[in-house]
Amino acid sequence: MPRSMRRLAGLLALTASVPATAQPERDPPAPDREELMTALCETPATDGTCTRNGKELTYWLAFDTIVDGRKWHTAIATAQAQPSSESGGARYFAPGEMLSLSQVTYVLEKGRWTFKARQIDFGSIESSGAAGNPPMVDEAAAPFRQNLGDGTLVGYPTRALANEGISMSAYSMFRSQPDMSGRWIYAGDIASGSDNGAGCNQDEAPETCYASTGVLDLTGKTVAGWPEVKVSVSGRVPGANGKVRNASKADGALWRFDVAKAAYSNAKAR
Repeated sequence: MPRSMRRLAGLLALTASVPATAQPERDPPAPDREELMTALCETPATDGTCTRNGKELTYWLAFDTIVDGRKWHTAIATAQAQPSSESGGARYFAPGEMLSLSQVTYVLEKGRWTFKARQIDFGSIESSGAAGNPPMVDEAAAPFRQNLGDGTLVGYPTRALANEGISMSAYSMFRSQPDMSGRWIYAGDIASGSDNGAGCNQDEAPETCYASTGVLDLTGKTVAGWPEVKVSVSGRVPGANGKVRNASKADGALWRFDVAKAAYSNAKAR
């Protein structure tokens, strides 16, 4: 056998003797919306909606976290206190009307997602718009996540409708209970920006149009075990005399946990 052929045969034999690199196992898909809502209400769900004790709960959003070294998947649902009038017709919601929050959490164990906990009416948020819907999920922004040692803090980006074509962006703040039970604490919303694009005329009066976004960061300080949060704003913001201007450092805000309100509060507004 020619030397070149013997060399090739040796390389092939060596290659065959090397074990293939093991591929890491992929996590199974998290429970889908219908499974999550069925577990939350303990009754069958349809189109992300289920009924528990006569109250209609509707899927709102879901997020993944790592708590105590394990992966969690949590779904948040909302419910209207008075979903319809006595005559069966839809009713209109005034600004400030609240929706209750419920949640169900699964944990990944031994390669399977298993039920961990549910909470009914563990908090409430303001409705968005006259139909009484929850704030919209802001898909353009990423959730804020921070490991706290005794759990995790999640800020989920949302947008709520206001008057005159204005939408307000915020991070809805959720913290896992320190006992790792799968229960959560809702700590209110941290405002992060605003956009009047639906109500201003970009062609005729562009100087009246604005849109701003905010980024969350921790200062390293805590209040009652809750991290202090700094918001840095960029984009265009409303200015004096109805004109808009570029956002500056002064447009940022510092948010601290208010023990009396059990929610984050803007330190400037106190």
